[in-house]
Amino acid sequence: MGRNNDETNAHDARKVLDEALAVCRSGEQSALVNVLIGKTDFREGSISV
Repeated sequence: MGRNNDETNAHDARKVLDEALAVCRSGEQSALVNVLIGKTDFREGSISV
């Protein structure tokens, strides 16, 4: 099962997370929730080692 939530359906995010948790707790299968919070300039100007 795959879902894609973005600004157009962000109101469904809680429902999707609750469904993933329910599936895991039932023992049917595991779930992976990959979340992209958004782009920032947090590391701008930092030096990569």
